[in-house]
Amino acid sequence: MEKKTWNANEVLDALSSNLTKAEVIAARLIAKISVSITRKRIELGMNQKQFAEYMKVTQGMISKWENGNCNFTIEKLAEICEQLDLELDIKIQDVKKQYLDTFQDIENTNEIKCVKYKNFGEKLWGDIA
Repeated sequence: MEKKTWNANEVLDALSSNLTKAEVIAARLIAKISVSITRKRIELGMNQKQFAEYMKVTQGMISKWENGNCNFTIEKLAEICEQLDLELDIKIQDVKKQYLDTFQDIENTNEIKCVKYKNFGEKLWGDIA
């Protein structure tokens, strides 16, 4: 049997066909939170066990935070941010404007790579032109 290889566009097409807009937004936010917590732990020079002790939670909880397997409440996020000296900034804005601003930034820095992501975004958000 021949092994299937995927190119980036095929992966993006597969993902976009199986996810709702809300799921994409939630995944993006969870990823940002996870990365921020992980970066802060690394910046503090701690492993997960040390960080768990510092945060007064279990190592398993730290793993969930860092892997995006935690459904944070606003209150819990605020507590985490307070303890880690991080700012919790939640923006609620027009999605199409945010999308256009994001891709304008990408186009300004790298016009070639922008095309495949723009195509993915248009499939996800519909025609924004």
